[in-house]
Amino acid sequence: MNSLIYITHKPVFPIKDGGSLAMSMFLEALIKSTPMQLVYVPISTPDHPSNPPESFALSVTYRPLIISA
Repeated sequence: MNSLIYITHKPVFPIKDGGSLAMSMFLEALIKSTPMQLVYVPISTPDHPSNPPESFALSVTYRPLIISA
């Protein structure tokens, strides 16, 4: 099975601003439209921690990249 990797410069969860809202909407569109395995890789920092909803893990592979800014 083919995979699609979506990398963002900050997590889309929680939605805090327009940037995270736009990335979240794009991610939702990918989930609905692609038949491929979707891997979501957000770059997470202390200022932008990742906190996805539990139901999110059912639709994609979630692999946060945690870095210290």
